Amino acid sequence: MPLTPLRDHDPETLGPYDLMGRLGQGGMGTVYLGLDEQQRAVAVKVLRDGLDDDVGGRARFERELDALQRVRGPHLVEVLGGDVGSRTPWIVTRFVPGRRLDEVIEAGGPLPEAALRRLADGLAQGLHVLHQAGVVHRDLTPGNVLMVGDEPQIIDLGLAVFADSALTRTGLLLGTAGYLAPEQVVDGSWSRAVDVHAWGAVVAYAATGRPPFGSGRPDAVLYRVVHDAPDLSGVPEMLRGLVAAALDKDPARRPTPQQLGAGLHELPELVGVVSGPQPAHAASADAVSAAGPLTGLPTDEADLTALLGPEATSVLADHRP
Repeated sequence: MPLTPLRDHDPETLGPYDLMGRLGQGGMGTVYLGLDEQQRAVAVKVLRDGLDDDVGGRARFERELDALQRVRGPHLVEVLGGDVGSRTPWIVTRFVPGRRLDEVIEAGGPLPEAALRRLADGLAQGLHVLHQAGVVHRDLTPGNVLMVGDEPQIIDLGLAVFADSALTRTGLLLGTAGYLAPEQVVDGSWSRAVDVHAWGAVVAYAATGRPPFGSGRPDAVLYRVVHDAPDLSGVPEMLRGLVAAALDKDPARRPTPQQLGAGLHELPELVGVVSGPQPAHAASADAVSAAGPLTGLPTDEADLTALLGPEATSVLADHRP
């Protein structure tokens, strides 16, 4: 999550928030590091140029804000507000000082078993909260999971829909090829079960360092998602059955997130790991938000650079307490 300076066309303020630098950019928008009036760090997501005048783009952004406002949970980033009707639509959430799961795996390889179990359990808990609130994520990928220590935080509800929505359950193919469920590929249909399939794919990736349906051209990956069995070699044996069940081609046979969580906790090796004390370095979003000025940002210059990238020190120099 490197922090880079604002560009010439970037806003310097939105609502009550001062923007200090860029944290990242995706298909829907740009995410900035901001400060609120109490000098607490937040993440501000701004709808991408070109989509702000697009009715569909604004509608998806509004659905993301609605979805975030419906959910509260230890593995979901809390929304603080937003204005999707303004000239520059924006959503603000608590700042989570973590790294994306794909960056963690690329830098350090597959997760060790204890960390993998925490990831699997945390994602199952997060999906359970989403589904209980009537929200289907539809785009759970390693890039949409932030790791704070060994604890995952699910982010980016840009493709989220409501289970009770009047929107059609079929349509355009949206999402990331290797993490889509077969039914999404075949006809664009969705249900809560697509998130469970994505859970299996993300856990398999974290366990092995590779997507379970391979990589390469998106059309080839999508073919394998629909027709081939996932490659689960390297997934720890005790987790392999749950992951395989989550990746079942038939959505009706996939377990629910609650069943996944129950299955994880039934494993004797997980006693004292998933349910036990949190590691000292795994700060929760609430702990981060209560930490004071520049919430969650290290005061040590080396730690700050390690967390947000080599340009962070100079970008934030005028804002440090």
